Amino acid sequence: MSLGGFAQGLATAFQRAEDRYQDEKARKEARAERKLAMSMQQAFQEKMYDRRQRDEHKKELRDAFNYLQSTFGTDEEGKRLTAAFLPMGSAAKDVISGYQSAVKGTGIDFRSLLEVSNPEGATENYQVPKFDAIMKQLQDQRFGKAETASGFLLPTVKMGALPSPMPEITGLEKLGSDDPFEAMINIDLAIKQAKANIEVGTPIVKKSNQAKLKVLEQLYEAEKKKAGNLTNTGELEKASMYTLVNKTIADYRDDNVLKKYMVDDPSRAGQRVLKIEGNVANILDSYAVAYEGKNNVLKTFKINKTIDNAMHDRFNSNFVQPQNTFLQASINNIVQNAKRREKQFVQIDQRLSYDQQRKAFKKVKRGNVVQVIDENGVILPPQMVRFANPDGRNMEFFQPLDFVSPSTGMTN
Repeated sequence: MSLGGFAQGLATAFQRAEDRYQDEKARKEARAERKLAMSMQQAFQEKMYDRRQRDEHKKELRDAFNYLQSTFGTDEEGKRLTAAFLPMGSAAKDVISGYQSAVKGTGIDFRSLLEVSNPEGATENYQVPKFDAIMKQLQDQRFGKAETASGFLLPTVKMGALPSPMPEITGLEKLGSDDPFEAMINIDLAIKQAKANIEVGTPIVKKSNQAKLKVLEQLYEAEKKKAGNLTNTGELEKASMYTLVNKTIADYRDDNVLKKYMVDDPSRAGQRVLKIEGNVANILDSYAVAYEGKNNVLKTFKINKTIDNAMHDRFNSNFVQPQNTFLQASINNIVQNAKRREKQFVQIDQRLSYDQQRKAFKKVKRGNVVQVIDENGVILPPQMVRFANPDGRNMEFFQPLDFVSPSTGMTN
């Protein structure tokens, strides 16, 4: 090969190498440009997606705010509830709708099941932030922006348990009986149970038992009418009614007298006992007041003469006699007990001048026992003082109760 041919071949090889280099360089630059364009497009799409997300979240918060404000109102309590639920966004509506549906028809305000509190550590002057400020902070938290130095806490809400559905009225068939007197006993017990549930139950329990009570009262009146129509019935048929008579008297005594003075028994957990010490005069007063209202209970069984007579008889044996026994026992307890006698027993001798008696009068107090020696020297039975002036005038004593007459309802 000539020198010229060699040089020509070498120049051609260099040119081809340069062409390949430039071609490779162009391809790399094109790839880099395409990659940059793709990255820019992806960044733009992500930015637009982020903006759409923010806009959607902002709309969700604004819709939730409008719903909450219309639901809770714009007073201070309403603002606190709105701010507490707002972070839930659209889910707040679902939660609140669930509570509203659960209490529908029960007469319960669903807001009574919600307890809103100021943020922990908040002062008494705490005020709910404006909506725009709340929304900005919620968005910053949602999309990863650090909280600013002006960040704040929102009220919190505690949601109570959803009430159970209104139960159906069932079980009334178990109260029935061929004997109307026995049915009255069963229904009376159910009425007392319903009244107790109305007094201490939850709102849904109260409403359920109010409906049940109306039905029970109607049933009771129906059975009462049946019992009133019975004639010439034997004692065996009425035996169940006597149980109700006894219970009626016992309930009247317990509700008007004994329950007022029942206290927890420290020696037996869960049990209560009658506290007599320090309450004797008060117990006797309660007996006297209840006795004055006796006609309210004695008229219960006017529907049947035999049962009505039994009612008066039981009132004498289960109310009047226990009071008389309690009164006499209380007097004896003071008279026969040396320590009590020294502090609570006073003897007044009417043979002495008034000035000489005044020293004794000053010792007389409510609940004390006084024994009078009359002007003839006759020692009268001791009596317990209900009221006394320090000068001895207008002294009043507790008296035994008179027995009532079954035929008239009046005292014998």
